[in-house]
Amino acid sequence: MDPQIRPVDGSAMFYYYVAVGTLSSLVFIYWSLDVHYFLRLGIVYVNARLFKKQTHVLDSVKLAGICLTTDVDHLLSHMNNARFLREIDFARADFYQRTGLYGAIRSKGGSVLQGSSTIRYRKFITLFSIYHIQSKVRI
Repeated sequence: MDPQIRPVDGSAMFYYYVAVGTLSSLVFIYWSLDVHYFLRLGIVYVNARLFKKQTHVLDSVKLAGICLTTDVDHLLSHMNNARFLREIDFARADFYQRTGLYGAIRSKGGSVLQGSSTIRYRKFITLFSIYHIQSKVRI
């Protein structure tokens, strides 16, 4: 019994090349435009608005997270310092939504600008460990 090799018709190869090109383009866009950041920010906004309890602006708000493989440095020992600031962005977005501060500022025609942030590195956040970020307005 001889296996028969049949040539692939041109239309099948065309669809194959279109599928590979589309997938490659989507992967390139995802990596180059940091789509993960904007998706996570949207999830934080929706989660804070719809599923979390609204709080007073002077109360502290906690946001939990987990350190994933994309968050650690090249030695896989602890979370990269740049990721700390990104996680603080997510915590700030959660704080603004849960307290209604962002809506109040926008209703007056203003916008939000971060003046500074203070980070205290107390201990390492290792791979797959759960951490909490506490946000609070200091007066």
